[in-house]
Amino acid sequence: MALMELYQQKNHCLYIDNFYTSPQLLLDLLDKGIYCTGTVSTNRTGFPVSLIPPTKSMNPGTYRFATACGNKLTAVWWRDRRDVFMMSTVHKKSVQYVMKRPKGSHEKQPMPCPIMIAEYNNSMGGVDLTDQQLSYYSMTTRKTLKWWKKVFWRLVDICIVNSWIIFRTNFPDSPISSHKAFRLHLITELVQPLLELKASPSCPAYLKTKKDGHATQESHGTKKGAVAVVVRGPPMAMTTTSMSFWPEFSTVSAEYTGELCREILDRMDECFPRS
Repeated sequence: MALMELYQQKNHCLYIDNFYTSPQLLLDLLDKGIYCTGTVSTNRTGFPVSLIPPTKSMNPGTYRFATACGNKLTAVWWRDRRDVFMMSTVHKKSVQYVMKRPKGSHEKQPMPCPIMIAEYNNSMGGVDLTDQQLSYYSMTTRKTLKWWKKVFWRLVDICIVNSWIIFRTNFPDSPISSHKAFRLHLITELVQPLLELKASPSCPAYLKTKKDGHATQESHGTKKGAVAVVVRGPPMAMTTTSMSFWPEFSTVSAEYTGELCREILDRMDECFPRS
């Protein structure tokens, strides 16, 4: 509410996502002259449970409305490729047709869509679009208990998406026309110098390793004075023929008798006599 203090009683329309949307928030904003539309989670307090479809086998384009507080608050459920739930104090129970490509079809077809959802998609701006771009090829899908890894890879994802947006703005005619193609090109640009270095004769020895992780051996000098150089890799004593890189453990056991401690204390008294 504090963020909207400068816009009260000016009849502005605010678009938010489901992190903020709740029936009470929309009514409070309406009392201050701010209209609001946003996606909403079905577990929010005050959400009309009657909108939740009884089955997931509903056809795309199916919708259902619910109103409250004297038609001041309108909620809608719409089936696209997934269920979409939205609430608004701006729009009423009105529907328009949009062009959608049904699942399994290559041609777009007209599909009924509530105006509330259509205008939300046109007016939301970059918030949902950024989340959508980040979800396509996210590096944070791997589970980990270390929070800083999640933060690090999230920042990398954001940097790549921002780079893609800047690239698309500055080079609209580039043959790299998709987010996926941009990421593949970025990977190539990052890896290609290393591949060229490994293919060159001046490649450092530590880069020349086999796929199984064992070090390679190279001979330098003449045949008589050839020297075998073994680079990065575990010693052969640490590997076996059946399982690579598994060490051979040996068991050592000891029984405490107290004699060793007394012997050490006696020697300390000899070296450091007590005054």
